[in-house]
Amino acid sequence: MRNKLSDRDGADLANYLLMQLLFASGTAGEQRLWHSLIDGAVE
Repeated sequence: MRNKLSDRDGADLANYLLMQLLFASGTAGEQRLWHSLIDGAVE
């Protein structure tokens, strides 16, 4: 059975991903992005 996201869940996910992208685009952003992907948290 396929899991479907509600509109709210989809909006929350989009917001989270946008914030991650904006945060990673700052100073040393690429390094932070790789750390977040590997460690699961942005430092």
